Amino acid sequence: MASVTIRLNSIGEVKEFNRIAATVPGDVDLHSGRYCVDAKSIMGIFALNLARELTVDSPTLSEEELHKTFAAFLAGSSETENQEKAGYFAKTTRIPKLFNVKYPSVSRNKRYFLLFR
Repeated sequence: MASVTIRLNSIGEVKEFNRIAATVPGDVDLHSGRYCVDAKSIMGIFALNLARELTVDSPTLSEEELHKTFAAFLAGSSETENQEKAGYFAKTTRIPKLFNVKYPSVSRNKRYFLLFR
């Protein structure tokens, strides 16, 4: 039985993975920790923890064929892209400053009430 480790980072990647897995003859299983689902079932894939790396097993494909089939989803190839996306998000995201709102004629207790009602 051949296996390969993959990572699914977006809903689009899950759809594409599911479409490719559906074309594979025979069984294709997807493992996350102790859970195993059929990779041809999109509901099963979404039931897994997609934040972790997943393992694809197929008794009908050799390891080379499995690597070729799921080359776009291999775990090592997308880690740098994830880090770049996270860095971009951290640089471009602003957090609103709720507590710096000025109410000159309102007391402190009323300001707290206005912010959290």
